[in-house]
Amino acid sequence: MQAEGILADRNADMIGMCRQLICDPETPNKALEGRLDDIRHCVACSEGCGMVTTQEGVVCVHNPAAGREKRLGIGTLTKTGQKKKILVAGAGIAGLKTAEIAARRGHQVSVYEKGPQAGGQMLLAEKIPMRAEMGEIYRYLRVQLQRMGVPVYYNCPVGMDLIREKQPDVVVTATGSVPTLPDLGSGCGAALLNPREVIEHPERVGEKAVVIDDIGYWQAMGVADYISVMGAQVSIVTSRLFAGSDIEETCRENLNRRLARRGAKTYTSSRLVRVEGRTAVFENIFNGEEFSLKDLDTLVVAQASRSDNELYKELKKSGEFETYCVGDAAAPGTVLRIIFEAEELGRKL
Repeated sequence: MQAEGILADRNADMIGMCRQLICDPETPNKALEGRLDDIRHCVACSEGCGMVTTQEGVVCVHNPAAGREKRLGIGTLTKTGQKKKILVAGAGIAGLKTAEIAARRGHQVSVYEKGPQAGGQMLLAEKIPMRAEMGEIYRYLRVQLQRMGVPVYYNCPVGMDLIREKQPDVVVTATGSVPTLPDLGSGCGAALLNPREVIEHPERVGEKAVVIDDIGYWQAMGVADYISVMGAQVSIVTSRLFAGSDIEETCRENLNRRLARRGAKTYTSSRLVRVEGRTAVFENIFNGEEFSLKDLDTLVVAQASRSDNELYKELKKSGEFETYCVGDAAAPGTVLRIIFEAEELGRKL
């Protein structure tokens, strides 16, 4: 490892780590034992540990035990007294984390994913500029499941027929969420896309784009960064006092600096009123003053997603199986919250 090389070359007498030891306190022991794939690597997101700048304590996206060591730390995860057969529907972060914790407790777990790979929305998040490390979250979880012999079945959507065939004791629905878009009527002449579509199909984005931030998180600002790197002329409009308001402060500052260098324009405290052909009309939420952005090729709207929980509701209605819902399927949220809730559920099963 790099640290060992520095010590061996006598370039330092001691190596200290900060954020990496928040993410995985056992990093030195795992490295010493050669268990490099078992190390939870810091993804440099600052979403949990960055809270220390606002004196809210330290937590971690990747390690739910950080800041909660007494309840969730090393030695607190106990084996189950009643081994259960658990079926997890969905191999996004919520499903993978729930499966990991349940398997560590001794349950027989299987995971079913409708798509060709695990990772959920982290597969999109890792494509945003300066966010490639986010893929480490699903990599670590996938490796842990593999080591414990937990099968993950791909291209395998879960329905009642499959569940009845497998007869699990417990079903966990981690089926994610569905992005939504406003109804702009037939008069919209620009391509209307949600952030996921932009990442999955960048060829649909034209030369001049507006990104509307109704969330205040990475969905809008990350996509704005992504398409500006591609060469698009980008404007960002938000009803909030500043764009990306819920992004950690240092990340938000660097992100806005990158966007500004590429010529992106930001309009705050404003909302979309109407779209007329390729012209979007906005108004200031405080004084009602209108302004227009013209000759648009693409309109990207980042607004609240809708939980994909039809399977959960069908299972609850049938009453045949003990059923739980986790992650975006329960309520769309940040990866910080979702991994913590998945850890809690895995300990509860």
